[in-house]
Amino acid sequence: MKTLIVSLTLSLSIGNALALDKASLDAANQKIMGNTNFDIDKSLYNQSVAVEQGPGIAYLRPVLYGILYRGGSGVRGPMNETQLQLQCKASFGAVDYGYSGASGATVSCDSGNHFAYRSLSADPRRLSPFFQDVLNAVQGKTGPVLAHCWFGQHESGELATYALMQFCGINVATATHYWETHANGSNSPQFNPVRANIASFGTDAVKSLYTQFAISPADAALICPKFAQ
Repeated sequence: MKTLIVSLTLSLSIGNALALDKASLDAANQKIMGNTNFDIDKSLYNQSVAVEQGPGIAYLRPVLYGILYRGGSGVRGPMNETQLQLQCKASFGAVDYGYSGASGATVSCDSGNHFAYRSLSADPRRLSPFFQDVLNAVQGKTGPVLAHCWFGQHESGELATYALMQFCGINVATATHYWETHANGSNSPQFNPVRANIASFGTDAVKSLYTQFAISPADAALICPKFAQ
């Protein structure tokens, strides 16, 4: 993809890995976020980066710089065809809906970009398809990933939280704080299952399911926000 140019580097931890190019990440982020100010050296939960007028997305936020974004359809349902075309033109390489109801159909646009619009589970033991989408973007096989729900708060936030734990190594306490900060009414007992899911993902038994989804420290330094832990 034009927006993600990669070069080979050696990582002692995972062998030969693909290192991201910062200029290409900047270009990808600019295309998606426009002129929204996003400083990767600040923790995401201390930034006001949500915008209501992104490319057809409600409350668009970066999660992994130039790689993963979160937001909502703006209604209690999946994105419509007009919105999906906007995501295609913004060069997203995967659009994952956190609830059931996505068509599963391939979305294509004049730029030559395309992706399958899929429903993915936020179950902490069923995240391989989502993590594969993120890893594909890191490796330059596709454009960035959009994880979305209705209004960019609860389910997309849960998916984003798992990605931050998997690819950036944040701990359960930081992950829980991140999710709660961006989810309306998160202190309600109705969301205790989400907190339990985040804690479950932090266990060795669950983390061992995803060892194949690893990125190099150099790539993590480029795309991960800096959280105080």
